[in-house]
Amino acid sequence: EGGGGEGGGGEGGGGEGGPIGRPERLFRDVYLPAITASCPSTSRRLKPVSLGLVVCLAGVGGYLLSQALELSPPSKAEEWFPANHMANGFVEAAQNDYLAEDDDAFADGYVFIGLKKLYVDRGVYTKWIPQDNRGTLVYDDAFDLSDAAAQEAYLRLCDEVRAAPCDSEGCRKVPGRLVDPPTVRCLLVEFAAERGNVTGAAFEPELAAWVAEDPFEREELAGFVDGELKYVTVAFKTTMRDEETSELVQEVYDEWQDLLRPFVATAPASVASCEG
Repeated sequence: EGGGGEGGGGEGGGGEGGPIGRPERLFRDVYLPAITASCPSTSRRLKPVSLGLVVCLAGVGGYLLSQALELSPPSKAEEWFPANHMANGFVEAAQNDYLAEDDDAFADGYVFIGLKKLYVDRGVYTKWIPQDNRGTLVYDDAFDLSDAAAQEAYLRLCDEVRAAPCDSEGCRKVPGRLVDPPTVRCLLVEFAAERGNVTGAAFEPELAAWVAEDPFEREELAGFVDGELKYVTVAFKTTMRDEETSELVQEVYDEWQDLLRPFVATAPASVASCEG
């Protein structure tokens, strides 16, 4: 009859829930008194254990943050198995070590001539959904490939692309090269093989008729918009895999910019708008 009230009382009492276990007693009898224990001071009550925990956890958090900032994207496939496992590195070996790998595994590439600005007036653009609200292209009004000097510059660019060096690990199919040389398609070379060297006012109508003969194969080389030639390309297969790490993609992109920068600086104004 002399019970401990509604809570049940006693050393092992847990209130209405009954007896408490060891973890609960640890928090009640050790942890809680420790973090709430304080030392008198002249202006306030100092809790040394609580303060020590804050300082310790802040230090650990700062160290982990500094390590996280040094992380970089992986440059090779993750090794999920022990080093001596037969499946370890199998995917990477299949991609890199077999010369008969399908060309579809490597990215298609183009150098565009005649585009002044890429994707302006995007409005609400979200980088996580790049296919939406891409904006509109701005063509270079000065673009003109009918001039002999412009055609010479374009052919020089074809040769430079075909022989372009690459120092990045991302250039895998042909080490040390940005492109697979036999895959380079040069508009003026293919056009001249069937129509000869055409310049001046006759060039654009002749080119339009040539493209119309086989649009599936030739439209990627010459871009006609509303019947007017707006841009041309140099098409090729790159030596970079389609599914490459972002770090290596950036390295290969920088290699392309290094290649195109001298061409833009020295080419005639009619073909100086160049993007790769």
